[in-house]
Order: sequence, then C-alpha cells, then structure tokens
Amino acid sequence: MAFILFPISSLLAQKDCNLPTRGWTPLPDLGTNKFNGFSGGLYLNGKNAPQGNYLTDAMAMAMTIVPLDTAGNPSANGTIILAGVGASNPRTEFEAFTSIAAVNSKVNPRIRMLNTCIGGQGVQKMNVSTDNYWKSAFKMLDSMKLSAKQVQVVWIETDNTGNKDTGFPSAPTALVGDLKVLLQTLKLKFPNLKLCYLSARAYSGWAPPSGSGVGSGLLAPRDYFNGWAIKWLIDSAAQGASGFSYKGSGVKIPLPLYGSYNWTNGNQTRKDGFSLDCNTDVGGDGLHLSALGEQKIGQNIYNNFATDTTAKLWFLKSNTTSISNPAKNIFTVFPNPVKGDFKINSTDPAIRFFQVTVTNQLGQIVMNRQNVLSSESISVQSLKDGLYFVLISANGMYEQSTILKVAE
Repeated sequence: MAFILFPISSLLAQKDCNLPTRGWTPLPDLGTNKFNGFSGGLYLNGKNAPQGNYLTDAMAMAMTIVPLDTAGNPSANGTIILAGVGASNPRTEFEAFTSIAAVNSKVNPRIRMLNTCIGGQGVQKMNVSTDNYWKSAFKMLDSMKLSAKQVQVVWIETDNTGNKDTGFPSAPTALVGDLKVLLQTLKLKFPNLKLCYLSARAYSGWAPPSGSGVGSGLLAPRDYFNGWAIKWLIDSAAQGASGFSYKGSGVKIPLPLYGSYNWTNGNQTRKDGFSLDCNTDVGGDGLHLSALGEQKIGQNIYNNFATDTTAKLWFLKSNTTSISNPAKNIFTVFPNPVKGDFKINSTDPAIRFFQVTVTNQLGQIVMNRQNVLSSESISVQSLKDGLYFVLISANGMYEQSTILKVAE
C-alpha cells in the first residue's frame, strides 16, 4: 500500500486576507464612545491611562521595584526579573521585545528577562498551579541561577483557548474571571510580584472560522473581546471589587495595568499609526505572526515599557530609584501633598546641592532646578492640581524618584 505524504501546512486551512472585518473600533480609539453600550478606552471613563488614586497606587508600587538578591532582599548587585507569560504568539513577541531591549542603552541593566511562554498553553492551563507550565518556568529560573523571589513584574498576553463563547459581554466577562485567577496564581508563585502589564491580542480575523487547526478560543471575534476583558479586569481592581485587592494586608493579586494594545481592525491603521498587514505581518494560518509581525508587536511592547508613566520608573536606568543603594532613600520630600511650597531634605550631610526635575503625567518637564539647597523652599504655585514625578539627583552618585501631589 502506498502512502502519500502532504506538508502539514496543506492539511490546515490557510489565511484569507479578503475576509471582511466587522468594522469595530480599537479600544484606545473608541474613547468615551460606546460599543454595545460599553464605553471604550483602556481604563475607566474612556481614558487610555490610569487616573487618580489608581495611578498614585501604581506609581507608588513601581517605585518599590529595586534589584533583589535570590533571597528577595534589596541589593545593588541584584536583579529585577521581568517575566513573560502566554502561549505561542506571546512567546515570539516577548523574544522580539527582549532583543530590542537588549541593544537599547536606556534600559535598566539590572533587568533580566524570563520568557515562560509555551505554545498551546491557554490561561485555563496556567490557572492550575501544578501544571507543567509552572514546572517549566521554575526549571528555567534554576538554569539561570535566579529565584522566584526576584520576579517583580510580569507581562501577560493570553486567552482561554478552549472557550468557544463569542457573545458580548459574556465572552470577555468570563475571561475576566480567568485572568483574575491567573493573577492570583502568579502572586502565589512569585511572592514579590508587584505589577502585571497585560497586552491585548492582535487581530485574528484572517484565520478561517473553522478547520484551521487553531484553538476555537483564539478565533475572531474573541481577539477583539480579549482587549475588553483586560480593560474590565483593571477597572475591577481600580474600583476595589472583591478578590481584586492589590495592597494592604489582604493582597490577592499584583496591581494590573495595560500593556501594549495590539488589536487592529484588519489592515486599518489606528490613530496612533500602528497597523498590521495580512500579507507581510501574519503567518499562513492567519493567527501566528510572521517575523515582521513579531518585530512590530515586540516594538509595541518596548514602547509601552519605555514610555508608560509607571513602567519607566524601573524599566529605564535613568529612573532607577537610587544609583548607589537601591534600598536606601537619601532624600525626603515634604509636605506631600503640597499646596504652596515643598522642601527636600538629605540624610547625607555630604550632599549640599542637588538637581530637581519635575514632570507631569505626560512626561513633560514642568520644572528644572539646579543647585537646590537642603530645606530650600520650592514653589508649586504655577502648577495645576494633580500628580507629578520628582527626580532628585546629586553628585553623580544618588538618584531618587518620588510622587508629589499638588492640591488646592
């Protein structure tokens, strides 16, 4: 009997770049407008950045991220582990991001990347604490001579590959529950984990709706709903919903934030200029990315970490909490909140002058003072009410950041 062998790709349905899109709007472009009765934006109230107390909490958490030794203690020679969690697309995306970060001199040299992503591993498997996914992750840590106690930040891109629900809002609502369990699991696995940045999946509408060999939970329209689930997960944490506590004595999860938003309406370019091309950026099955697509998403991930108000505090070396000793705060800013003037004291008597740079939430410099004396009054009369980032440096040895709240 003769057997005819076919390439695996020929047994699977191929992508179709002519499949029509649904014409839906990416969440960042949707803003306060609504989709099926629900407001867009990546965060509450149609915003694309965290606001108010949630931003304050996130920045305060970010400022505690310093290099740790394998026992989890602050150490100038320690490590900040940024772990990637997901399946096949996330694995190659995180690899691309890692390559981009590795050649950028602005990145904090104390950061080590841990890519735990494994193809075919949906969130439903990751939520089983004894699953091989976690055994593999810890073997990787051992091989790198690192510790779970050094993991302080996690990047996530995932979905429930076995969930066939394509209804709205039922599908994203169910995924919120899955993601909540994942965050709880991550907090148990990595006790010093503080922040999680969740990225929304890329467009998968070019994959045939059936017979493609792709998990049903990854097909459109679940690609679009994935971004909604992340938004609602973060909204739940920001609103203090039950089981979403990220601070205090009853911590259940690390504080969740939005990572890169990778979804597009097919080939359509978003307002921020990002786009994916079916022909060049997507692989043969319509779901997995080509090398070019991986680079695009990897750059998206990098851009988010390099510019996000919270991430750049620990991701960029110029904003590391303290150059000489990351566990020690040299400067004290008071009063905080401030109405008129604030002052800065130094615990090191050798420091007579220091530089003060104040930026707003958009990263714009609103004040830059040289040769500031200890306890010298610094006026904020010209600043609007809100949160500001204060960077204090001295003698080329010390650099410390803090959040300043300007109030009426």
